[in-house]
Amino acid sequence: MATEPLAGRVVLVTRPEPQNGILAARLEAQGARALRTPLLDIAPLPLGEAERSLLAQAVDGLVFVSGTAVQHYLAALAACGLAQPIDCPVFAVGQATAAALRQAGFARVEAAPEGAESSEGLLALPALKDLLAGRLCLVRGRGGREALAEAVAAVGGELALLELYERRPLAYEASALLAHWRAAGLREILVTSGESLDTLHELAGPDWAWLKTLNWYVPGPRLAARAAALGCGRVIEAGGAGDEVMLQALRRSDEG
Repeated sequence: MATEPLAGRVVLVTRPEPQNGILAARLEAQGARALRTPLLDIAPLPLGEAERSLLAQAVDGLVFVSGTAVQHYLAALAACGLAQPIDCPVFAVGQATAAALRQAGFARVEAAPEGAESSEGLLALPALKDLLAGRLCLVRGRGGREALAEAVAAVGGELALLELYERRPLAYEASALLAHWRAAGLREILVTSGESLDTLHELAGPDWAWLKTLNWYVPGPRLAARAAALGCGRVIEAGGAGDEVMLQALRRSDEG
């Protein structure tokens, strides 16, 4: 009898690299077959005068949406020859992002709690609420949600956006890829961003009629609603986008 908790499961993993490979390896270590298909590439944006100026300014708090945001922020500081503001309060949307900040040397790190890894979870933190009327800097990729900006504006605060990277869809030969997934017995899909969901929807074309019948694992209600609007019938909210949270959601599911 198989002892691996995910033995026999066939799971599509769609994160950008290198995160996708890390998650796939963890799935495989628990007995699953991971179909590795990163849907987006992440590329740095040029640092203009506005970005360089913002990097050099003191703020009351820094907010990071992902480990990718942390990585690009540190790279931008290095490119500008700036010291890391290790004593500045920093806030992370998820636990994995918080771990990346602590590893980078930040001393004052707060994170949205596990199970509520979202802008809303972050806004519930008392330490962040205390700073909303001050000057905050949100580090992210191009585009993104405006929940934090709206909350800051509501109390007369200031939120500066530092957009350091962008996501670009990767090209695949759709018919061959979908045929491979069918032959592998794909039943479960992990998607952690709206951009990835939209890219997969466009890639699938007529095969979306099949994909939408599978089991979808998403971080929370916002992406769940988006998947449901595209016709996905069984959507499981993991409670966050981190690897461990997604793995826990898979283990809780009775698929397999």
